[in-house]
Amino acid sequence: MTGLDTNVVLSLLFSEEEPILPAPPPYYLSPVVLAEFAWVMARRFDAGRDRIAQALAGLLALKGFVVDRAQIVQVALDDFRTGSADFADCLILHGNADAGCTTTLTQDRKAARHAGFTLLS
Repeated sequence: MTGLDTNVVLSLLFSEEEPILPAPPPYYLSPVVLAEFAWVMARRFDAGRDRIAQALAGLLALKGFVVDRAQIVQVALDDFRTGSADFADCLILHGNADAGCTTTLTQDRKAARHAGFTLLS
């Protein structure tokens, strides 16, 4: 198995030339790579929530890719689609809940509007 960095994932999806990967599948995607991927899509490509969610769902469905903590990533993606928090915040929230946390403290007012977060003022 070979891990992929965010930049490689972006070029796989958005490059006009198909990058040649030196190793055969499976390819490993960490939650951090997926969070950074969503952030880059929003900032660099000015993508909205729907486009980001669609791209993330596409990554999760690719054959030959192993997504670490796939169930948590899927729940975070579902939450991101319907909520107001960023994908990274949803990933943090559901990762924390999976670890047994009853709430997640934040100073992010936007994230704090989302169930499961508590605003730390």
